Amino acid sequence: MWAWLFFGAYTLALTTASLMPGADMPAISYNDKVAHFAAYFLFAAVAQALPLTSRHLRFLIPGIALYGLMLEGCQGLLLSLIHISEPTRPLYI
Repeated sequence: MWAWLFFGAYTLALTTASLMPGADMPAISYNDKVAHFAAYFLFAAVAQALPLTSRHLRFLIPGIALYGLMLEGCQGLLLSLIHISEPTRPLYI
C-alpha cells in the first residue's frame, strides 16, 4: 500500500513540476536534460517497486514513456494558451 501511495505522490509532484509555468524559461541546457533523465529514471524505479505481476510489468516502461509524451503535449498546449491570453503580447500566426 505504501508503494502505491508513494507512486501516486511522485506522479502528482512530477506532473505539477512539469506543468508549472516558469518565468522566462532559459534555453535548453545540459543540466535540464540531466534533471529530466533523473526525474523519469526515478519515476520508473518507483513504479517498478509496485506490487505488479510480470504481465503488467511489461507495460510499465512504455506507459511511463507515453506519460512523458503526454506531459510534453500538455506543456505545449499550456504555453499556447498562456500566449493567447496575454493581451499586451502580439499574436504571430
